[in-house]
Amino acid sequence: MLKLLGMLDLMAGIVLSLSLLFSIKPVIIIFFGTYLVLKGLIFWGDALSIGDIVIGLYFFLLFLNNFHRISMVLGLYLVLKGFTSIL
Repeated sequence: MLKLLGMLDLMAGIVLSLSLLFSIKPVIIIFFGTYLVLKGLIFWGDALSIGDIVIGLYFFLLFLNNFHRISMVLGLYLVLKGFTSIL
């Protein structure tokens, strides 16, 4: 289960990073935003869960505007978090 969540975090980070270069379909943004918010609520109680909720909510802000530096930092964070979960 941990490896599956790690893979989804990794994919979410890649999607967030690629949103800087490409237009991402809204259904993908909604999926990963919802996934991160729900995961944060399910595993509530530590800083990483709050971080998941904040990043999930940020995914929904991508509909309004893409803040390039924030997207790159949060995308890198999710990729690293997903990578450590897989290992």
